[in-house]
Amino acid sequence: ERHEYHAMSLKPVPPAELGAFLAAHPRLPVLASGLLRAEILPLAPKHANLRADLSFAEWHDTIPHLLAKVSVRQLAFASHTPFLVTGAATDKLTRAETTAARRALIASGNLEAFLSA
Repeated sequence: ERHEYHAMSLKPVPPAELGAFLAAHPRLPVLASGLLRAEILPLAPKHANLRADLSFAEWHDTIPHLLAKVSVRQLAFASHTPFLVTGAATDKLTRAETTAARRALIASGNLEAFLSA
């Protein structure tokens, strides 16, 4: 919806419906793309099966802010290139005040685990 081709009409899944789906399928790992910070914060702590990419999660000190309430295992790097600035996405991760181990999980480890499941 945010960056769709003008001839398409895509609507995002409402967060409440995503939450209901996650609750109905607690063993199914789900990677949700394009969630806002305000959508990740209420969903992730309630649904361990949610993996959220960080492409649209923006806030002051985004990653430490999210990690205060969300498991590091639920976050995955994404840039939404070419629509968003790739450097800003990588800076969000590389400049985050967190450990190297957490940074590695978000950068690639969590997505590798998701794709291997």
